Amino acid sequence: MSRKLGVPCECGAAWPGTRICHCIGCHRTFTGERPFDAHRLGNHGVDRRCATEAEMSIKGLRERAGRWYRPVGAKRTITEESTNECLAAA
Repeated sequence: MSRKLGVPCECGAAWPGTRICHCIGCHRTFTGERPFDAHRLGNHGVDRRCATEAEMSIKGLRERAGRWYRPVGAKRTITEESTNECLAAA
């Protein structure tokens, strides 16, 4: 009998450990807080939403084995310019 490790989500995703972040909005899984935060766009309480895959790619995020991450050496700051590019692409 197999058993999933970690905290399960209603979408069926489960993950081990406490550093993994899973979005209950878009049900994507991230390798940590920074990639998770980078996938959120807009202002809190106004127009906050999850980024599309294209928008996450603009921000330097990549997906492998079902988890989104920022490659080592990739730009780690979210600039106003990159956020505006993402919002314009929506």
